[in-house]
Amino acid sequence: MVPNIQSRQALTYAVEVAELLPHMPIFKNLEYLAFDESLVNLDSVALLKILQKSPCLKTMEFYGEINLSLDCERNDRILDPVPPCFLSQLNCIKVCNYEGDEKELSAVKILLKNAVALDKMVITCSHHFVEDLENLKKVHEQLLKLRRGSKHCELVFDLYLS
Repeated sequence: MVPNIQSRQALTYAVEVAELLPHMPIFKNLEYLAFDESLVNLDSVALLKILQKSPCLKTMEFYGEINLSLDCERNDRILDPVPPCFLSQLNCIKVCNYEGDEKELSAVKILLKNAVALDKMVITCSHHFVEDLENLKKVHEQLLKLRRGSKHCELVFDLYLS
């Protein structure tokens, strides 16, 4: 089977990015990192490298879906080693448009567990919860039970109403 042009372009791009990762600079002034309306895989090699190279990161915001692409068995090792900012600087994580599926829950669980300097995690649930308040309550309780690496981390819940 011969890959189509788009597949070859994507493969070429992936190889080029992979070649650049070992040469990524330290982002010593990066304090805020936001991901717009796209899917973010928390176990992405590029994302993990950026986090490792961002020692002063204080705030991360996910406006699209946050997810995991790996099997659940390996989830505990995703942030190994834990990025330096998770141990000292990262104090706020915002997850917008939270849907509450298993992969998204696993990603939030990993962030909460490893961000030991976290003061606040803001979860804004997606608009579909407006019609399903019972499910919203279930998701809320599920999130409150998650283990936190920071003893003083506050979980703030919001409902997306637009």
